[in-house]
Amino acid sequence: MRPLCRNDHQGFTFLEVILILLFISIFATVAVIRQPPTDVTLRTNSEVLKTHIRFAQGRAMNTSTVWGIQFDLDRLQYALFSSGQATRWHIFPGETERLVGFEKDIALTIADGSNIRSSGVFLVSFDSWGIPSTGSSTLPVNGNQLPVTQQYDELQFLLSKDSDEPIMRLSIKPNTGFVN
Repeated sequence: MRPLCRNDHQGFTFLEVILILLFISIFATVAVIRQPPTDVTLRTNSEVLKTHIRFAQGRAMNTSTVWGIQFDLDRLQYALFSSGQATRWHIFPGETERLVGFEKDIALTIADGSNIRSSGVFLVSFDSWGIPSTGSSTLPVNGNQLPVTQQYDELQFLLSKDSDEPIMRLSIKPNTGFVN
């Protein structure tokens, strides 16, 4: 009597493996093509700005002093200040100058709620809880220039290089100060 041949092969055939790899490569190609093109300088400037905003917020939370950043949208520069005074300047870590500028051809627009600013001076400050507030001017109080601050819905920084290029968007959430 002949034993019955059992065909209990486990695993995938070579053809099945090839087909699965083909489908994965097609899906990966479609996903890469659908990614918007980003400019390296735009992304770099966005990440540096995000790091500097977080640094100012962290300094404010680690001290009992108001820290912030003053933006000069006309010159595309910004600087770090403390004590709630836009006259007590500091240098960001890793920088050699007090003023940090964006690379050429990069435009910065700041939107807080319905207000959109692309020129002038703009202040973002953080209190000891890391809660942000904004302002665009200072008031003399007891001989010190203190920023005029207000709360906002959501503060957005829009960096763009050319009109046809994509925009890098940073936002600071109200009340929590979460930067993303």
